[in-house]
Amino acid sequence: MNYPGSRWWSFDFHNHSPASSDYLPADKGIQARDWLLAYMKAGVDCVAVTDHNCGDWIDRLQAAYQALVIEVPPSPDFRPLHVFPGVELTASDGLHILAVFDVAETSAKIHAAKALARCNDHANNAESMCLESAAAICEHIRQLGGTSILAHAEEPNGIFVGSVDATTGAFTPKNGGRAVDQILEKCDAIESHDLTSPAMLHSAAKVSGKALVDGSDAHRLQKAGTRHVWIKMANPSIEGLRLAFLDPESSLIRPSGTPLSAPPKAPERRIVSASVSQLYRRRQSPLTVAFSPWFNSVIGGRGSGKSTLLEVLRIGLARDNELSQLGANSDVYRAFQRFRKVSGNAESSGMLRDDTEITVQVEKTEGTVTESYQFKWTKAGLKVLRKEESGVWTDTRVTSEQATTLFPLKIFSQKQVFEVADRPSALLAYIDAAPEVDFDTWSRTHETYRAAFRELRSKERSLKTEIGRKPPLENELKEVTRKTVAYQQSTVATQVKVFRENQADQKSINDFAKRAGEALLVVEESVGTDNPFALLPAIAVSDSHPEKAALQQEGETAKSLLVEQFVQLQKTVVAMRAAIDGFSSRPIVAIVLSSINTSQAAYRAEVEKLSAQGVGTAQQAEVALQRKQELETEIARIGEREAELNDVQKQLLKGFIRLKYH
Repeated sequence: MNYPGSRWWSFDFHNHSPASSDYLPADKGIQARDWLLAYMKAGVDCVAVTDHNCGDWIDRLQAAYQALVIEVPPSPDFRPLHVFPGVELTASDGLHILAVFDVAETSAKIHAAKALARCNDHANNAESMCLESAAAICEHIRQLGGTSILAHAEEPNGIFVGSVDATTGAFTPKNGGRAVDQILEKCDAIESHDLTSPAMLHSAAKVSGKALVDGSDAHRLQKAGTRHVWIKMANPSIEGLRLAFLDPESSLIRPSGTPLSAPPKAPERRIVSASVSQLYRRRQSPLTVAFSPWFNSVIGGRGSGKSTLLEVLRIGLARDNELSQLGANSDVYRAFQRFRKVSGNAESSGMLRDDTEITVQVEKTEGTVTESYQFKWTKAGLKVLRKEESGVWTDTRVTSEQATTLFPLKIFSQKQVFEVADRPSALLAYIDAAPEVDFDTWSRTHETYRAAFRELRSKERSLKTEIGRKPPLENELKEVTRKTVAYQQSTVATQVKVFRENQADQKSINDFAKRAGEALLVVEESVGTDNPFALLPAIAVSDSHPEKAALQQEGETAKSLLVEQFVQLQKTVVAMRAAIDGFSSRPIVAIVLSSINTSQAAYRAEVEKLSAQGVGTAQQAEVALQRKQELETEIARIGEREAELNDVQKQLLKGFIRLKYH
């Protein structure tokens, strides 16, 4: 699409024609027309003709292009192509330099460049050599009004060519020192086919900020247009090229995909044009301004209409209420209120009239679909029209508030920027209101993060309180341990160990009987006492059915079997109950329980004996042992809480960082 102002042009900077002695012999017989159509078919916008040390095909190609322009019928492959005259010169130090001149130049400019470079005319022009150095040739090209490009920098005859050590992988440049730096200072751009090559990576610091272009270096027709870059210019010219080389970061793009890459896309949302008619004190009506999708600059003296255009956009795009955030005392707000006032005479300060009409056309692209809208403002109000596929503009009937979300943007005048800078709160309000900021979503997410952080803090406090009990518990454990050690050092220690083992054994037997009884209780409750199958009714079948008697007999047989099986089930449950109830009285169980009781009695007798001797009471021994176990369990649980606290504190740190930078 042709936008006003600068746009992107595909440019192939390095190309040969049959005029080069090393051009593919099979293609030597092609015509200039065929050469041009090959680049047109490749989709190239601009091509530099850079034959080896000659310009013999420049005039021929220019004449052939003019013939293609007027050819009837036109060739199906024809498309506009801008041919830049150029030459690939071989400097005295062996480096190849591309000289590119304006599209309006002819082969005469190439002859002049060769003369200044003192190029000898070898029969095989690929072997020709200039007596001037690369730095001097770059200077001569600039004097002639052209641009100089260091050809295929990482390849033979390139400025960064070198060798790679097979063992270490280290790169050693062939050229180095001050000479290379001098050449880089003089040239306008560098041609590189592979920025990731060892040579280019080694020279990355040297080429920083330089324009890095590419070209097909085509020596046969099949390679025409296989490599190119995108250059942003208003129109293809040497001046546009020179400006792009001065600002490569924003005016030059190397394709990352196939050679026939698509041009850089325009922004998804852009203002196409603005038009205002019947503006008070404005002679030209309507005033229409077309905008570039990338960058626009309005230059003029005081009173030339710069601010007027900005305020027209503010009104036309329904942003006229945004200045109210500055407050009624704002100079910017008051000035805008005066501007938007509908004026009827020369004494009024307003710029709008009863018949003023403002139209702003915008575009929105979602994927491959582009929608066009017209914002039309009149004294009666704002209308937003959408362009249908048929080309007809229809009213969307959106309100002014809805229009602001339909095409989101911010408008700031110079004075407004100054005033906002003095009011941080106003600046924050603008930022919060921006759709791309999505403050509401951010606020909800932030509150979620805060709630999670507060919950972690509460958990941390609770854990710290519980962990704070550890020191007194440890002191108590030391005291209890001291008492238990005293008992263990006496003859009762062995009895204590046996007593604890007996307690555990007895508990295990009791638990077994208890859990068996609980399990059986579930079965008993499920079975019950009444036989539910005895109450099953006979199968009801109509008297006329021939199989009635047989079917009813089958039902009675099944019923009898079920009743019998249920009775057996009840007997099994009774047997299970008897087995459980009699478990404790079984010989081996009775022997074990009797042994436990005997052992426990012996233990108590020993404790009483020791107590009588002043070692301590049986109750004290039991309490000390039990308390020691309780303390050890509680301290172990606090240890788990300490690990949990460590994890919570790590989460708190992450939560704090998330809150701080969200």
